[in-house]
Amino acid sequence: MGGDTALNTLAASAAAAGGLLILLSLQQAWPWETDIRYQVLSARPRLETRYTSARRTGFTIEAERYRLTADLKADFGHRITNLAINSRSGFSEVLAGRGAYLVLVDGSGTRYTSLRSAESSRINIYRRGPYYIETHWLDVALTSDSGQQAPVKGEVVFYAYPEKLHVGVILHVTGDIQVQGAFFVWEFQAESCSTPAISGEIPRINQFVLIKRTEGKPTCALIYPVPNGVDDVVVEKDNSLIRVCNFLYNRDAHEGASASWTAGDKLSAYFEMFPLESSDVSEELEAEIQPIMSANATATEGRWLGYDPIRGCYVVETDNPGDFTYHYHHPNDYEIASFAVRNGPFKRKIYVMHRTRRNPGLVECGVLLDEAGNTLPITVQISKNFAGEKEEPFYNPQDTPFSETFFPLYLAPNEERKVTSLHLYQNWGSHPLKQFSSLGAWMDYFHMSTGVTETTCYVPFLFGGLDGVCIADLRPMSQPMWESQPQHDNVAGHSFLRYCDSDGRWHYIEYAGTTFRSTGPNWADFTLTYLSDDGKAKVTLDVFELPQTDELRNFIHMRVDFTGSIKIKDGDFSRWVRLLNISSWVQRLRYTHTALGGPQGEPTVVPIRLNDDFTVAGAPIPSEGGFAAIYPDKRGANAFVVRRFEGKIGGKSPAPGVSVIGQKNGDTVLMLVPLVEASEISAGDWLEVDLFLMPYGGGTQDWKPAQKAAFDYGPNAPRVTEVKVGTKISDFPTRIRVDESGVAEFKVTGGFDVIPIIVEGTSDYICQRLYSLDGGRKTLIDHAQQGERDGYQVFAQEDGKFGWVFLVKSDGKEHAFRTE
Repeated sequence: MGGDTALNTLAASAAAAGGLLILLSLQQAWPWETDIRYQVLSARPRLETRYTSARRTGFTIEAERYRLTADLKADFGHRITNLAINSRSGFSEVLAGRGAYLVLVDGSGTRYTSLRSAESSRINIYRRGPYYIETHWLDVALTSDSGQQAPVKGEVVFYAYPEKLHVGVILHVTGDIQVQGAFFVWEFQAESCSTPAISGEIPRINQFVLIKRTEGKPTCALIYPVPNGVDDVVVEKDNSLIRVCNFLYNRDAHEGASASWTAGDKLSAYFEMFPLESSDVSEELEAEIQPIMSANATATEGRWLGYDPIRGCYVVETDNPGDFTYHYHHPNDYEIASFAVRNGPFKRKIYVMHRTRRNPGLVECGVLLDEAGNTLPITVQISKNFAGEKEEPFYNPQDTPFSETFFPLYLAPNEERKVTSLHLYQNWGSHPLKQFSSLGAWMDYFHMSTGVTETTCYVPFLFGGLDGVCIADLRPMSQPMWESQPQHDNVAGHSFLRYCDSDGRWHYIEYAGTTFRSTGPNWADFTLTYLSDDGKAKVTLDVFELPQTDELRNFIHMRVDFTGSIKIKDGDFSRWVRLLNISSWVQRLRYTHTALGGPQGEPTVVPIRLNDDFTVAGAPIPSEGGFAAIYPDKRGANAFVVRRFEGKIGGKSPAPGVSVIGQKNGDTVLMLVPLVEASEISAGDWLEVDLFLMPYGGGTQDWKPAQKAAFDYGPNAPRVTEVKVGTKISDFPTRIRVDESGVAEFKVTGGFDVIPIIVEGTSDYICQRLYSLDGGRKTLIDHAQQGERDGYQVFAQEDGKFGWVFLVKSDGKEHAFRTE
């Protein structure tokens, strides 16, 4: 269903109230008070999955209520080594003995276990965001004492939320085998346990095992919410250790009969790990084992499917009317789910997944609306998978596509909440959208797009390993569209900080975490943090993109903090310290020239020598508007522009420089390097750089588009020239705070194409608007379709106020605005 009718219908109740916006604000804000309070970054619950080290020997899930760590390498076996539960006194370890691991006993009694694995396992993350991360632990092998491997490939799936963890165990059978038992063991340091799940009886839905520890210590419960999700549960006590065995098959539950498994079979078990403050049945646990019944929810748009016990969320489903090309030509068709959900006697936080049934795999962005059709200041997680690339041919041979958005709801006892969830594709209101989502692929991907036209993909764990690239997709908006779909060519191959020390060892950065500030729909704004593999450099990348349609500009604020002393090879920073590395090997681009210079005047143009050496080594560029470009290739050129460059290295102030390597195989590397009269880095040194990446295409490629962009966002970058009412917070992104009456009046100059004007300090999320005052007239800059209420983005601030992201067209000249 298109957006026109739906949004007008949602607004009908507000119109019937006679337009009393103040009353409407009070009525609509109250049900969302708690939800909004937890949207500010300081209050948002923690959730992250990452490798434990640069060697990728293990991984950890770091959540608000728990922290789980597992080994991936054969030296230590495939097992969960740690599970710490958080409480008021901090994290407390609850596992003991060998932790958690897989066991299989075949028909002859031979015991196979993941503790003896001879090969490394690995992880892939299919869904990642602020609320939900789905980590698949793959290639978990089961090996006997003699070194024989069972004909199964183990997969353990962690469906992680900040407050709880659902677990799935899947054994993919690769050869015929008789099985007496197969189970996932958890060994807890505990005094006893409380359980209605008794050996020999298949646990009924929502039975649990409560691990009882010393009084006052945090613990957990293992919940069994999936009907027939486990074949059996056996609890054993061994001194101060409690062993809980979750069976995929137990012959003791089947009159002693062994099972016959054949190649192609998939056996599974599903349960939930729920953290607890103490060894008591809390109200939270009571709520968790009593999900909201489907009868307590109704959908007026889409289908309410109720609780998904495997993944631990509530599901609402809608249909997508078409493919990418359809949405490109029907930009305001929104996929709409409207539903009401009524809570039971316990207050609870639930997670809702809005998924696409027909034509999945395409969703770009998600937005939530309140009962009156107002855009809510709630970040929506977007996760999707394109079909056809077959990234996991064994575990997912169909490469199943999906389009899913996730969001939490905080429900008071017996509260009924009405909400509308939209899946967006091309436009949000009168303009193309900009989004930040996760994408299922060969590895963990973040995906950005302007409408359905892909722009940038960041790879948290780096494509190609630790020395690979952080950006695996970067697409010139000025390049011609593909005929098959609205898409451009890819010229990516970008990575950040790497350096070679005096011993000739290269050091790279490993992923540490993501902060999701805005997943759309008017802009994408996030932070990626990294740590060098020697632990001596912390890198913070604050990144944002706008739905700019002339070119793609990926704006980056890079901060590097050095925590240890580093001696650089030959004392040569221009060759061996690379803040930005743009390599052509990923897309096999064949560049022949590089150009570098400032925002005006003639740049230096150098033909690239393909001799495995530096064509350019440390050529200086201006710290405001300095640029470097590498070109041409039919798929597009690459450029970066420095907007600001500051720091301290060895007591000296560095400046930006450019280095270029041409390789004999035709590959090239363009680098941003620091130029400084120092030979080593000391603890406490730092670098801070504002820059943006801009690929470009079209016709005969030269350096001119890069230099124009260097001027538009260098000397002529957006800046506030006058504030009559309100307060300036920053020039770019342009941030203005309204006065006590909710008004600001100001002038902005500079920039090109679309720039943001972010207005902060409003008292509600209902109806702030931006007006142009050019020519002495007050003209609404309407973000909505005609007659609609879409197109606007609002966010929650730390001080309890609200902010708005407005998008305005800029021609580089001064313009006057008013917001009220």
